[in-house]
Amino acid sequence: MVFVINVIVAQNQSLNTSLFSLFAESLGAKPSEIGVTLLMSGIAATVLMVPSGILAEKLGRKQVMLVSAALGAVSVFSYTLATSWQQLIPSAMLFAASFALFIPARMTLVADYSTPANRVAVYSLTNMAWPVGSIYGPVVGGALADAFPGWKVPFYFMSLTSLLCVFPALALKRAPESLRRSDGGHMMKLSQRFNFFRRVLFLFIVGLFVELGIMAVDPLMPLYLEKKFDVTKTQIGIFYSVGFGLATLLSQIPAGFLADRYGRKKVFLGCVSAIPPLYILCAWADEYLSLMAFYMLINALWSMTWPLSMAILIDAVPTPDRGVAVGMRQTFLRLGGTVGPLVGGFLWDSMGQATPFYASAVFFALAIPGLLLLREK
Repeated sequence: MVFVINVIVAQNQSLNTSLFSLFAESLGAKPSEIGVTLLMSGIAATVLMVPSGILAEKLGRKQVMLVSAALGAVSVFSYTLATSWQQLIPSAMLFAASFALFIPARMTLVADYSTPANRVAVYSLTNMAWPVGSIYGPVVGGALADAFPGWKVPFYFMSLTSLLCVFPALALKRAPESLRRSDGGHMMKLSQRFNFFRRVLFLFIVGLFVELGIMAVDPLMPLYLEKKFDVTKTQIGIFYSVGFGLATLLSQIPAGFLADRYGRKKVFLGCVSAIPPLYILCAWADEYLSLMAFYMLINALWSMTWPLSMAILIDAVPTPDRGVAVGMRQTFLRLGGTVGPLVGGFLWDSMGQATPFYASAVFFALAIPGLLLLREK
């Protein structure tokens, strides 16, 4: 059931990514103003991340996922009512809030059903739902935007599918206590718990820089494709389906295999270190297909770090603190995701449309020292 919900959420997140900047531009927004809109939505998500983790522990994963599905449906439906880019801001904030509620609940639920020995493999398999939704979501959204006048039909589609998450969420069951207590870490003093979080502080910092790198470019990529290559919305959807969806699908199984063989930290470091040169190649790419190939490699390497990061985090904190730990991690990620689009948008407006790629290369390079200092266990 978690897999099904993940597919739907991934479909809507990727569809939103592939169309939002174009939709905002159609309402009169410049790249820097799109960055401001995403900044506001990012603030909403950042503020909610730790409370979402606490809610996932206190109220239950199922209940939080149900609220997330309802907020997601309402937010994208309200996109269709906007007549200016400023009116998009509350809807974008609500959409980001729905995702902020979903992520800690989903990640802690997966942790509940896994053990330290199989955690990377379980996260890798669960993460495969994300690329599945990301393969068809942008193509469907782009095709609907090309086939029907205006922008309402793709967002109606997103709203309807968000509501469909309610049914698999209702079918979720609580993990057995034998799994939830597998690490034996229930009666922890405050000083001991602080020590656990201190050990993964560098993991949070790495996530911040990585997310800055991804989000300085990703929301603006549809505009970049349209202006540089004069492509249709369907072609933009295909770009995201292949460059993100297919790339992340193919990379999840190797992530677990390589982590078991070489160690989580070494694989994590290798993936992050390989990304900065690829962003520079993106800035130099003069063909649609070559840019897609570089973008595909970036997302494949980035997505390989997902299960590694979560496994390191979950193994470092006691069971009662998992929701809070995931919320803290997501707060750092959302902080990067909040500032990244703003940086990318202002660089585009002031220094040219290729400069966000160089900024992303710098951000990923800044993540490397944090990985070197990270204590895996």
